[in-house]
Parts: sequence; C-alpha cells; structure tokens
Amino acid sequence: MASKKKLLSGLGTKIDRAEPFIRSLIYVSGWSSIIFVIAIFFFIFKEAAPILIKVDWGSFFFENRWIPNPAEGNEPSYGAAGMLYGTLAITVVSMFIAMPLGLSAAIYISEFASPKVKETLKILIEFLAAVPSIIWGFIGLVIMGPLMQKVLGIEVGVNLLNASIVVALMAVPLIVSISEDALRAVPDSYREAALALGASRWEVVYRVLFPSAKSGLLAACMLGVGRAVGETMAVWMASGSTENIPDNLFNPALLLDRVKALTATIASEMPDTAHGDDHYRMLFVIGIVLLLISVFINVVSDIVIKGVKNKNQKMSEAVHNPFAGSDFETKKLRKENRVKGFMLLASLVLIVPILVIIAYLIYKASPVLSWDYIWGDPGPLGKSGGIWLPLIGTFYLVVVSLILVAPIGILAGVYLNEYAPNNWFTRAINMAVTSLAGVPSIVHALFGVGCFVLTFKMGESLIAAACTIAVMTIPVIVTATREALASVPQSFRDACWNMGATKWQTIRTIVLPNSVSGILTGVILEISRAAGETAPILFTGATAAVAINTSDLGTKLMPYDLDDRFMALSYHLHVVAEKISGMPEEMKYGTAAVLIGLILVVNSFSISLRLYLRTRKKW
Repeated sequence: MASKKKLLSGLGTKIDRAEPFIRSLIYVSGWSSIIFVIAIFFFIFKEAAPILIKVDWGSFFFENRWIPNPAEGNEPSYGAAGMLYGTLAITVVSMFIAMPLGLSAAIYISEFASPKVKETLKILIEFLAAVPSIIWGFIGLVIMGPLMQKVLGIEVGVNLLNASIVVALMAVPLIVSISEDALRAVPDSYREAALALGASRWEVVYRVLFPSAKSGLLAACMLGVGRAVGETMAVWMASGSTENIPDNLFNPALLLDRVKALTATIASEMPDTAHGDDHYRMLFVIGIVLLLISVFINVVSDIVIKGVKNKNQKMSEAVHNPFAGSDFETKKLRKENRVKGFMLLASLVLIVPILVIIAYLIYKASPVLSWDYIWGDPGPLGKSGGIWLPLIGTFYLVVVSLILVAPIGILAGVYLNEYAPNNWFTRAINMAVTSLAGVPSIVHALFGVGCFVLTFKMGESLIAAACTIAVMTIPVIVTATREALASVPQSFRDACWNMGATKWQTIRTIVLPNSVSGILTGVILEISRAAGETAPILFTGATAAVAINTSDLGTKLMPYDLDDRFMALSYHLHVVAEKISGMPEEMKYGTAAVLIGLILVVNSFSISLRLYLRTRKKW
C-alpha cells in the first residue's frame, strides 16, 4: 500500500509541475471558438468596410440589377434582389421536400424500426451526410439535369427544381438526426402511459411525441434551412446561375426557371475581381448578409434544442395485449401499419436513389478506373491521364489541416467538459461553437482570403487553404471530444480523485483513454470533411493545373511545398465537370467515383471503429 501511495505521489508531483502550463493551453484552446468567430466577423467586415457607407441598401435588397462590370460610360449596379430570391426559392422548395421526408424517416427510425433496421438506416444516413457538396452538384449537373430534360421536355436541366432536390437530399440527414434526438428525448413514461390507455403507436407519435418534441423538431427544420441557405457548390452547379424573379410567384412553371443564389454569386465572381475594387468588396457585403443569416438561424436552433433536450431514455419494452382485438382496435392497427409503411417508404426514398446513383457513377467511371489512372498525372486540360496530383494534393490538405486543428479541437473539448464553469462565458463558447459550425463554407473562403491570404501574407497556398479548412472543421472535433468525454461515468473521476490524483492526471490516465473512440470518430469525420470541401479552397490555394515534373519518386510523393498552390480532387471535379468543354465523360465520372469512394472508405472506417470500440466497453 505504501509503495502504491509513493508511486502515485511521485507521478502526481511530476504531473503537477506541468499542469499549470497544460491547463493554460487547455483554457486558450477552449476559448478558440469565440476567437475564431470574432475573427471571421472582423476580417469579412474589414474587407467590406470601405464600401459599406456607400451601399444603397434599398437597391441592394429590392432591385434585380446586378451589373458589377457595366459597359463603358455606365455606372455599376449592385441590386441583389434576384440572388436573394434565388436563395429564398431554393430554401423554400428544398424544405418543402426535405421536411416531410426527414421527419418521416426520423419517426420510423425512432419509433417503428427494429434495432437492426434502425442501426442500418442510421449508418446509411451517415453515409448520405458524408457525400461532399461537389458530388451533389455533379449529380445535379450531369445526371439529374439531362434526366429532367428528357422527362420534362425542357431545354435546360439546371434550374430551381434541380437545385432544390439536391439541397433537400443534403439537408435531410441533418433533419433526421436532430429530429430523432428530439423524439428519443421524450421520457419513456409518456409512451407507456399512452399505450396503457389503449393508444396505438401512431397515436402515441402524433398525440404525445409531436407535442412534447415540437421545439426540437422545429429546431431540426431550422437547421435544415440554415444548411440550404449556406450551400454553395451544389447550388452553383445545379441552379443555372441566372438572376431571375418571376412575375407570378404561384406559377408552378417557375420551378423550371434558372436561378442564382447569394453563395453561388460569391463563388462564381470572386476569381474575376481585382483586390480592393467595388465589385470585390460587394461580394464581402454578400458574405456579411449570409453570415448574419446563418449565425441567427444556428443560434436560435441551438437555444431551442438545449431548451428541450433531456437525457435519453432506454427504449421501452413493447406492450402486448393478451386479449383479442376489437374491431376498433383492428382498424387502429391497420391505420398504424399504413403509417408505418409510409414512414418506411420515406426512409427508402432517401437511401435507395442515392445507392443507385453511386452505383451508376462507378459504372460510368469503370472504363478509366485502374492503377494507371490513380498513379498517372492529369493530361492537358485534364482530358486524359490520371488524377495523382489532385489526389496527393487532397492528402496533404487533409494532413496539414488535421495537424492544425486536432490539438486545438481536442483540448477545447476537454476544457468545455472538464474545466469550464457553468456561467455565461461557457454558454458563449458553446454558442460560438454552434455558430462556427453553421457559417457557410463560402463565407469561410472569404475569411480565408481576408485573414490568411492577405493579412498573414500566406498568399494562395496549401498552408492558407489548410488553415481555412482547420477553422471550418474545428466544431466537428470539439463536439465529438466533448460528447466522448461526457460519456465517461463521473464515478471514474471520483475514484481517481479520491486516490489523490490531480485533475489533469485524472483526465490523462482515466478520462481520455476511455473516450478515445469518440475522439477518433471526430478526427476521422474531420478528415472526411476536409477531403470533400471545395468552396473554402476556391480562393485560398486550389488551382486547376500545376507545372510539376513527377518523373522521380520523391517529387511524385511530395509535389507541393506549403507555400505552393495545389490541385485537389474536389476542385478538379468542379473544373472537369463544368469549366472545360469537350471533356470525356469517363474523366468526369472517374474523378467523382474516386472522390466519393475516398469519402465513403474514411466514413466506413469511422463507423466500424466506433462499433468495434463500443463492443469493448465495460460500462
């Protein structure tokens, strides 16, 4: 016993010497989310500031006349009403599609599905959420567009309906996840009481669960709205990018009109601006509008979710009626089965088409999918050759961003769960994490330009793009770490403290080892997010081509320095799919198949690791 105490005492002494420094590092990391949110506002307002006092806000919001580069002798016009309409129209139509599907799927998963079906559907929806926006844009442009032309007999397949369907499919996983959490948070005693009174399971859902979880369901839909408002690449590629306000807003034909959203305007026009001119600064003004909208939506949603979230209860055991059912009960059962079938159909509508599309992508890419295609460098304009340079560029982007974000994100999660007091400042940090997660990717791109490219003079480079991605993905690791730490029983900490361990010693030796699976999940999700993002690297370092001789193995494996511009799979797909005419189909599909394959492999590893480590838990 004495030797154990001596050992623990010595270990504690060594840890105590380093603990003040470690604690300071944890505190600074914990405050990083507020710092980054303030930095985003500062740098975007900094770039827009010279023109803010000159903006005619009436024209900006209510005139459909965006002409930043007029003919000689004419004044530029910055009326963004057409783009505001496009953003609003895509959001409304996409939510009209996504909300019924998302809520139906959440109800089925939470209340009707068997445990095995529930786990399978949740995994498939996770895969759906992992599909990058550039892949959705590619699907809208190359698959859905021609399909609409053929089925509807229209000349142009990229339009409001196309973009809305794509955005709806992107928003549904978020709605499903938050809605299911809201339904599961309703105490099981509510279900048991309703079932004891003779209610069917469907009656329990719409008479008991809906009223009890309505705030959480509303928050899920609001987060879906935020996802739709902030989407960039998919909207840019699938909407037609034409400012247009119809005369009759109730004419169904407007669904086939081409529209242009605020996010797509920034993405498409920023490369053609000169730094410091009015056009450049007006795009930052649009960024301010998007930033304020997204932060408002996400903060309100977070407040609503936190207001109704309780500890999840275990699923209650099914209640069986030992007596034969009456006619009334039989009718109720038939109605419940019809509703259950509809909910299952809604879930399958989300999953099956995506699986079919992915299979179609791989089929169309099969002529080029080979080792030579992976290892080869792109040919002229990307019309031949392979994708090694974009692939290795994506690898280095992920690695550098992970090196930057993982320590900060993990330490921030440790601070929020282990050190942060329950006061207004901690609530502000949590709000900052939520706000940072909801900032549109194109606004992160503007922040990257203002902060890393210009202020820190990194230029358009790999390190500038990696820093931008790191700031964008820090909420993923912070949230995953915080939830993983929170799942470790408090009794583990109490036992360690009672033996004389310091707080950091307890965290390092007990809490972190028991939460490693959740933390690794967050890290792997960051890898997936970084590999698939396009908008944040548009103006910060990605390029369509590089002049690099990769004849020797060393250059082949390390073709980029940190201050070089680089190729990335997501940006390469955007270029070959939309920017270059006469591009062979197999080259487009090959790039898309490799990118989505990479993302799905990373997410499959994450899910497998999580399931494996879950089975090894002893508590």
